[in-house]
Amino acid sequence: MYKLIIAHVFIVLAPTILGFSFDAPAVTDRPGFLKVSRPFSDDEQMVMLAHHNLARGNMTNQVNMQCLSDVNEDLVNYAQDVADTCIHMTPRGCPYGLGFFRIQGVRTGYLDYVMRPFEFGLLHYNYLGNHCNRAEYCDLFRQVFWYKADEIGCGRTTCGTQTFIVCAYTHKQNPNAVPFIQYPEKGQCLFCQKKKSSCDYNYLCCDPH
Repeated sequence: MYKLIIAHVFIVLAPTILGFSFDAPAVTDRPGFLKVSRPFSDDEQMVMLAHHNLARGNMTNQVNMQCLSDVNEDLVNYAQDVADTCIHMTPRGCPYGLGFFRIQGVRTGYLDYVMRPFEFGLLHYNYLGNHCNRAEYCDLFRQVFWYKADEIGCGRTTCGTQTFIVCAYTHKQNPNAVPFIQYPEKGQCLFCQKKKSSCDYNYLCCDPH
């Protein structure tokens, strides 16, 4: 378990550039296809957690989004196992929410694996209709911005000429529901649940203890 240490995270985040993309899936059965497992380090896991929280808190007019509070080793291991398959598919019976990300090229630094949420969110997701121009945009958007949040764990694998990242979340998104409540006026943390009633610096609902 890795507790979020605010001072450390801001030092790590200072030079970080946001950037996730949706590239074509890798073909894993062709001759010469190379798969190399490249797990995130502890620091990189914390960067992923922190950037999720920054993106969630910056979502326009959200009033009930919860903060991700920790990295969970079980989620890390599960996400890495899924990433190692190089297949963009949720395993049958998966107990967690999953987010899939592909980046062209073989990359190992954590600076390449943090989100540009508004590019795929605001440009492709229709809040009132709860739909997107492409299904994979909606699945990822709803999962990353699903209002319930506790823990996260991410895995990374080189799949041929692409890098495949999978993040596992405690709570699954519901494709039939909007991921968070929007309020037209400024009302940060207006609808926090009792167990996460403290409003943090990102305007996310967090555990007060």
